[in-house]
Amino acid sequence: MKLGTKIQLYTTVMIAIVVILTNLLIYFSYKHYSLEAEMGQLENRGNNIITEIQTAQASGISGETVLQYFSLSDGYITMLNEQGEHIVRIATEESYLELSQPYSTSQYADTLSYNNEHFVMISMPVIWENGEVHSLQIYENVYFLYDTYNILKWILIISSV
Repeated sequence: MKLGTKIQLYTTVMIAIVVILTNLLIYFSYKHYSLEAEMGQLENRGNNIITEIQTAQASGISGETVLQYFSLSDGYITMLNEQGEHIVRIATEESYLELSQPYSTSQYADTLSYNNEHFVMISMPVIWENGEVHSLQIYENVYFLYDTYNILKWILIISSV
């Protein structure tokens, strides 16, 4: 093989590798940061709910009543006691009632899949009416993000070819 041909082949292979690595970086960065943004919004919603519960409890209104007014576009809100029993359960779909994470007094956010649907969830400790620490868990279906990921994946694949 001539030197010129070797240089062209090497350059072509290196450019293809750089394009593929760049596209992978774009895809996984977008996926990570968009899920983090959704979890941040859910955490803000959780903080608002906890603030409203505390305000309502000071006024003599039950926490259950407050939770009834917080509706999700497509998700599930539950309150767990220390034994892992559901105190309150509000879901936009009946099947979401089967979603469950263990009781925890620490705050955390996570992503999970259930029945081929993707969710982001947060768990936050809250002091309930009787003074016990319960776990407020909020789940939001993020199917729209995964639709976007599929579109982005195909755009990046086609642009690499």
